[in-house]
Amino acid sequence: MNRKQGLLLFISSCIPGCGQMYQGYMKRGVSLLTACFGLIAVAIFLEAGTLLALLPIIWLYAFFDSYNLRNQTEEQAAANPDAFLFGLSDVDSEKMAALCRKRHSVLGWGLILLGVYLFFDTVVERLLSTLTNYFFPQLEWLYWTVVYDAPKLLATVLI
Repeated sequence: MNRKQGLLLFISSCIPGCGQMYQGYMKRGVSLLTACFGLIAVAIFLEAGTLLALLPIIWLYAFFDSYNLRNQTEEQAAANPDAFLFGLSDVDSEKMAALCRKRHSVLGWGLILLGVYLFFDTVVERLLSTLTNYFFPQLEWLYWTVVYDAPKLLATVLI
């Protein structure tokens, strides 16, 4: 096994997944990188900054995992092949196709919910804004509740 240089490993380990990829564990590195930036994307989309509290957990796991991979013996490295995290390595192409067929309705419902959310975000927000600003200024609390709090509450329930 070829041990990587300590300084380059440290620098690459500062980005979750890159330390693993530097050592040749591409699937593991891509999994960690995807988890990290996927979490950031979800937090930005849902405007839920509290989700970013999970980011240090992913970062610390990735950082120390890269050093654990470096310190493996030959036997440990042979017993620990490169694999995707989160159970994706056990799924071959036939199983993945069957899984996609079974879960197509979940994807479809997810896209429908995304479309409803985008419709709500553009049309309903403007309609409520106009109604509360010009006709019913005393119902401004309703505007803020429906436009800002309801989507966050729905996302929380769905998660």
